[in-house]
Amino acid sequence: MSYRILSIEGAGTFGTVVKARDLSDNRRIVALKVLKEDHLHNDSVLERTRDEARMLTLLEHENIVRVLGLRTHHGRPIVVMEWLEGISLGDLVDAQEGGLPPADAAEIIRLLSLALDYAFNRLTGDPLRPMGIIHRDLKPNNLFLTIGGVPKLVDFGLAKGQFEGRESVTMSMVLG
Repeated sequence: MSYRILSIEGAGTFGTVVKARDLSDNRRIVALKVLKEDHLHNDSVLERTRDEARMLTLLEHENIVRVLGLRTHHGRPIVVMEWLEGISLGDLVDAQEGGLPPADAAEIIRLLSLALDYAFNRLTGDPLRPMGIIHRDLKPNNLFLTIGGVPKLVDFGLAKGQFEGRESVTMSMVLG
């Protein structure tokens, strides 16, 4: 598959997210999470990036960003995801004086809680067992609201879980 980069959308510690057109289906827009060059020789970061892609391809839930696959370009892993049109909850709350209306906030929390429960209890493998996925980086900027009003969990780069093909070793972490 080939992609044409349309715009750079943001950058985090480990990667840059770009909006791109899928050249095999000219109507399809995707998000590409491209690992930064600084981390190309860091085995643990490479493993976590590949694990994030594997993990998310196993999760099919309306409120979890969908990963379409993992590609490699010159040794650099690229996570191919659905393109989400909308706004992070962090930006939305900042833009609204007084925050979100309580009923809207409660419904978003309810739907995202169901998605977290699904990720933790999703059965996979042989024998079947729960994936036990814990996001570990829930914050307003990792929660997204589409223009259709669908909340989505994004950025599972620090998540831990049990699934086939897992490469990284989970370490205890304290963030924030």
